[in-house]
Amino acid sequence: MTHSDNLPEEQKVFTCGFCGKTHKEVQVMIVGPTPDITICNECVRLCLGVLLDKNEGKTIPGEVPK
Repeated sequence: MTHSDNLPEEQKVFTCGFCGKTHKEVQVMIVGPTPDITICNECVRLCLGVLLDKNEGKTIPGEVPK
């Protein structure tokens, strides 16, 4: 996010590092320890699906069982 580092917080644009959508196009944007590390809720959902498929429905380590 180098181009908007000097902008006020409300004018900054966060872009998902996976799909390229901006924070205005998704419900939630998770920003890491630095503003250039980001992932949107849609990509998190997609990644969770991949993990569940790989794990064949077994509990993922660290996941709270339902």
